[in-house]
Amino acid sequence: MICEKCRRKFPGLALGPFGIVCQECMRLVVSEDPPLYEKLLAEHVLDLPLFLDIDDFERAMLKLSVHFLKSATPDQAIRLRNQNVYLMYPRPMALQLKDQVLEMIPLMYVSSMPAEGRNNVFCTGTYQFKKPLPKEVLVKAMVKAKLVKVEGEDLA
Repeated sequence: MICEKCRRKFPGLALGPFGIVCQECMRLVVSEDPPLYEKLLAEHVLDLPLFLDIDDFERAMLKLSVHFLKSATPDQAIRLRNQNVYLMYPRPMALQLKDQVLEMIPLMYVSSMPAEGRNNVFCTGTYQFKKPLPKEVLVKAMVKAKLVKVEGEDLA
């Protein structure tokens, strides 16, 4: 195989969320950002702006990913690793979580276009908001996707 990033030959298949890349390039692509991750972990996962734009939503999904991975049990971590080793990294995991949440957001707020070819292995496509996304709509979508629990509130 030839790495799509560095153009070097490498053995085996390394299809990741960012194309076919060698392990060295994959490490660079999903490079850890401990200061950002620590900052996100210090925030409550539902500490969000009242209305979210695309950047706010992307940050919220990365925060959800970091919290999700931090709280994973050893059994969950093994299942994730067996399903797809890249899901052990916050950014690829955020892609997966984002797809799950976007499916639960009402169409009056979001439009999407499906990914084609191998791009749909890690994410289902592109999206845009038709109008700012209210926090309560996002929280309901995350609850509906079974990614967060909100105690004492009926969000259904």
